[in-house]
Amino acid sequence: MPDEQLDEPGSAGPADLSPTDPETGGFDRRGFLRGAALATAVAGAGAAACASKPNPSAGGYHAANSSAGASAASTPNTPSAASGETDARGWAAHDASGSLSPITFKRRAVRPDDVRIDVKYTGVCHSDVHFGHADWGTPPYPLVPGHEIAGVVVEVGSAVARFRPGDQVAVGTVVDSCGHCAECVGGNEVYCLNGYTHTYGAKSQDPGGYTQGGYSNSIVVREHYVLKAPQGLDLAQLAPMACSGVTVYSPMRAWGVREGWRVGVVGIGGLGHFAVQVAKKLGAEVVAFTTSPDKAADAERFGAGAVVVNEDKTQMDGMRRSFDFILDTVPYAHNLEPYFPLMKRQRVFCRVGLGKLATPNEWGQMSIFGNQVVIAASNTGGIRETQEAIDFCAANKIGPQTQVIAADQIGDIWKKVVDKQARYRYVVDAATIKG
Repeated sequence: MPDEQLDEPGSAGPADLSPTDPETGGFDRRGFLRGAALATAVAGAGAAACASKPNPSAGGYHAANSSAGASAASTPNTPSAASGETDARGWAAHDASGSLSPITFKRRAVRPDDVRIDVKYTGVCHSDVHFGHADWGTPPYPLVPGHEIAGVVVEVGSAVARFRPGDQVAVGTVVDSCGHCAECVGGNEVYCLNGYTHTYGAKSQDPGGYTQGGYSNSIVVREHYVLKAPQGLDLAQLAPMACSGVTVYSPMRAWGVREGWRVGVVGIGGLGHFAVQVAKKLGAEVVAFTTSPDKAADAERFGAGAVVVNEDKTQMDGMRRSFDFILDTVPYAHNLEPYFPLMKRQRVFCRVGLGKLATPNEWGQMSIFGNQVVIAASNTGGIRETQEAIDFCAANKIGPQTQVIAADQIGDIWKKVVDKQARYRYVVDAATIKG
């Protein structure tokens, strides 16, 4: 496939988006998806990219088990006679330097409710870099990152009903949760009250005692946490939708972004370029904010009606009190103050970018009083909502601009991500992961 892919975002938003349930006044999920589908039919717009955050209560960080390192080389994906475990190949970070190298490790035997997947593509998320660099605490090394996974089912457990070998699927940031708390029952597993299990670096019953992610050639996941691929969707496009797609979709859905709203997107990177497309398809007028002048034309191509570079004061002053929603995707600490005066009264400024914990964002107390601005944050999304995000993007023919890379390029690509050189989502071809 070509190195860069992007379906040109259409200019029309949903023609009949109905985000509010008339009986409850709350968000109407069915209305939201009906509006998306109708928009596709009416506009002829015929798929999209996260910063996922670990749940500190999930027990995701602990001392690495020395037995979980590279095992003796053997034929990948072949069952072990003793346990039913399989050997997998991957690329792992071994310390906070960001250096990655090949590794062979074990995947668990397929249990009754498990699905074993041959990984085809895995997106490179800025969160992978943060994890690998120990920006959020020291993870259990060796660590195989990757939580934007697309592949093909090769084996299912005896109790699996939704999938069969040959199905194209995706896996996102959540691979397990308690399943019985109010959040899990409500379909919000990423907010599990007992701590969800992240796709990599989290305590689990997997070999080695913790999860390993999608920079690998195979993965075993419980059926409930596996996502269906819409018919005909390219797997390299699907992979980033499982994290970055839902990361920007979820807050827009939560706060009812809709036709007639003015929406700001701060940061035009792996998340931001996706957010512009989603907001546009919801019918909003979109303004992109970037510190990279060379991204202005791209932002307009993705659907932004206006682009503000380096917080241009004249433009910013002209937009005071005009925004219904602003989504901040910047994955590092930065000054939030210039954006608060842009908000209408009682509107939401939402953070989805998560930077180094040692350098938190700060703002002056007075800046949020003048218009009752609401400062919020959002994680990725539960399984149901992640599936919705994938379906929404596929129905509206929007998606990440991708560059497919070989596994041995990951180290250099991480540096490019940090230096804001990504245009806009790198995707690892799992076929290049050699033993």
